[in-house]
Amino acid sequence: MAPGLAISAAAVAMLALMSFMADRHLRHHARIPMQWNFRGRPTWTAPRAIGLAFTPVLAAIVLALGVARNEDGPILLLVAAAFVAVHVIHLWLAARSLSDS
Repeated sequence: MAPGLAISAAAVAMLALMSFMADRHLRHHARIPMQWNFRGRPTWTAPRAIGLAFTPVLAAIVLALGVARNEDGPILLLVAAAFVAVHVIHLWLAARSLSDS
């Protein structure tokens, strides 16, 4: 297996697992915040399933394009790490916002 493909598959699997675990934690909320203003208040929400699936699906598309273009492994590793980091922040902010309400 090419390094880029392995990195991409691992990243998408990790993002999906993170979303699955967040779904179990946030199961009592029909919608989750997707964006916040500078005061830390949610500006819009999405249905929980869509909100949790957004980052893994976007990452799968972007990383698949990188693999198809034969991008170097380090580049895909950087992109994959950015997706994971952003997803961690999004899930943390969503959980914090929902626990405050």
